[in-house]
Amino acid sequence: LDGVGNSNFTTDSGNLTINNTTSGNMTLQSAGAIDIDADGGKVTIDGSGGIDIGVESDVAIDIDSSTLDIDASGAITIDGTSTLSIDVDGATNINTSVGGIEINSEAGSLTLDGHTGVDIDASNSGKVAIDGAGGIDIGVASDVAIDIDASTLDIDASGALTIDSATSIGIGTNADKPIDIDSTTFDLDASGNITLDSTTGINVGTATSGVPISIGHTTSETTVNDNLTVTGNFTVNGTTTYVSSSNVTIG
Repeated sequence: LDGVGNSNFTTDSGNLTINNTTSGNMTLQSAGAIDIDADGGKVTIDGSGGIDIGVESDVAIDIDSSTLDIDASGAITIDGTSTLSIDVDGATNINTSVGGIEINSEAGSLTLDGHTGVDIDASNSGKVAIDGAGGIDIGVASDVAIDIDASTLDIDASGALTIDSATSIGIGTNADKPIDIDSTTFDLDASGNITLDSTTGINVGTATSGVPISIGHTTSETTVNDNLTVTGNFTVNGTTTYVSSSNVTIG
């Protein structure tokens, strides 16, 4: 059928079927656009060998719909040589009922930016694991508060563990809890005074028998502000021993 002007196939009732029942392809070709409308129903496109859209050359494809539902009995793959942008105005979720979800940025960085917050939960029985081959940075872009609330907190490092603050470091200040430090050596340095206070008592070297305890440098001045009781032998080594007291009892 050839026509120089506008042409149409019209049926007032029933269906219009164009069927190639033997072999060969069916081609719809137009020098302009091809418009397929179903004014009262749906447009259905089926292919027993597959459905190809835009595979002959790279052309733009625009889908504008009230809702878009994509179902597949197998995998859904979206590939692009440029960028991928998914923008919506409402709440959005990515959900899988079986298996995991992997987001992989092979050549660049991955940014999660939430206008009011970013919430990462493993709500069932799993864990949240954060790994970085070059390191893990938290709160380095600007000075912000970081709150960690956990039943237990375990921090392990194969190297040094450093805690720094521009103002102060508080450990166990919200509530009175036991603090246990177990180390091969324990070095405590301060540019100012070191103060140890307790409402019950302070014990130094009482857990292990026979450990030596040294207080002060060879030129230090050691002061005991009140009573001093020595249980055991008391040895004083020095050129001068000075005692200033109103009462001295020996024996």
